[in-house]
Amino acid sequence: DSFVKQAGFDHYFGMTEYNNPDDFDGHWGIPDEPYLQYTAKEMSKLPQPFLSSVFTLTSHYPFKIPEEYDDDFPEGNMPIHECLGYSDYALRRFFETASQQDWFYNTLFVITADHAVDGHLAEYKTAEGAFTIPILFYAPGSDLVGLDNTSIVQQTDIMPTVLSMLGVKSDFVAFGGNMFSKDSPHFAYNYYNGAYQLIEGKWLLQYMNETVTGFYNVVEDRLMKHNLVGKHLVSQTPMEQRIKALIQQYNNRLIDNKLTVQDVKRDEASSIYLSRIESAIN
Repeated sequence: DSFVKQAGFDHYFGMTEYNNPDDFDGHWGIPDEPYLQYTAKEMSKLPQPFLSSVFTLTSHYPFKIPEEYDDDFPEGNMPIHECLGYSDYALRRFFETASQQDWFYNTLFVITADHAVDGHLAEYKTAEGAFTIPILFYAPGSDLVGLDNTSIVQQTDIMPTVLSMLGVKSDFVAFGGNMFSKDSPHFAYNYYNGAYQLIEGKWLLQYMNETVTGFYNVVEDRLMKHNLVGKHLVSQTPMEQRIKALIQQYNNRLIDNKLTVQDVKRDEASSIYLSRIESAIN
C-alpha cells in the first residue's frame, strides 16, 4: 500500500479490498482468474481517462492453480508450465470482460513480466537468456495488430513508448526510449552475477570492477561459449563507454535525488544531467 502511494496511484485494490477470503490461494493472494474479473469491474468504476496497473501472482512458486482447474492445462516440462496455462486462460477471460466495457477501445494495454524464470531450453539459461521476457502492446482496433518489433527492448522502454503513443509532450527522465522509434537507440542493460551487462544488436558486454570481462556475439553464439573481449574493439569500446555512462547516471541521480523531472527542476544547475545520458548513448 505504501509503495502504491509513493508511486502516485490514487487507489489500491488488494486482497483486503477484494473482500472474499474464500478465494485465498493459501500462499500469495487471490488467483488470477477471479482477481482479473474483479479488476475489470473496478476499472469500469474509474473516471476516464485512467491509468491502471495490475500485478498477477498465480504464476509464482509454488505454482498452485485452483483445484477446479486441475487437469485442464498441459503440465509441460516444468512446474510453471501448467500454471502459465491457467494464467493465460485468466488473461483471456479478462479481455472477454474488458471488451464489453466502454473504455476498452480507448485503452492501450501493456503486458509484460517483472522478471524471467528458470529456463527449460539451454539458450534461456545463459547470462542473456536469463533476462528474456515478453513485452506486448495491445490497442484494440489499432495498426499495432500483427506488428512484431524484433529490436532489443527492455522494461525501461515501456514508459517512453507509452507516453509517445499517447502523444504526451511533457519532459520526463527515463533510462530507455520509444520501442517503435527508428531514431531511438535500442539496447538493454541488467546486472548478472556481479557484472553489469549491456546488450546492443548482436553484442553483449559484461562490465565488472571497472573492467570489461565479457564480450559475446549472442546471435551467432547463443550459448555464450566464446568470450571475444578485445577482439572487436570497434564495437566493444563504445559499448563500454555507454555502460559506464548508464552506471554513472543512475548512481548520481540516486544519490542526488534526481530520478524524476520534478527532482531535477529543484536544481537548475542539474539540467546537464538531462542531456548526458543521451549524448553518451548516441
